[in-house]
Amino acid sequence: MGKEVILGAAKTAGKAAGKAAGATGALVSASSDLIKAFCDYRKTCEAEITRREYIRAERDVAIERIRAQTDVIKTYLDQAFRERRHVIDGNFAVLERALRENQPELACRAMSSIEEIMKKSPLNDVRQIMKDVDDPRVESIEI
Repeated sequence: MGKEVILGAAKTAGKAAGKAAGATGALVSASSDLIKAFCDYRKTCEAEITRREYIRAERDVAIERIRAQTDVIKTYLDQAFRERRHVIDGNFAVLERALRENQPELACRAMSSIEEIMKKSPLNDVRQIMKDVDDPRVESIEI
């Protein structure tokens, strides 16, 4: 019986040691998984920071491009409408003179000229100007 008690105690000690070794292995494995997850998290954080910086830079470039396009459009429209105003004013002066001097043919030509000017809007040319602004092959745009 003494042998059995000693063998029983040895088996119990062996099981406890096995359990302790298994628990230690599980703890090491869990620690390793936790460290790997933290490293993955840090990499993801860095990637997202870089991505946000890229998005901000792209936004800033887009805003500057829009500002430049706005300046070009404003300059073009200012010049185009100034020229139209000058031509239309001149045609109305001719029309008034034709009416005053009873020259129906001249009045008709002045009215036709005014009508043609009014049919063509400077806004129609803006699309082409914007294409030229975005085209790297276009070195200058005359307005």
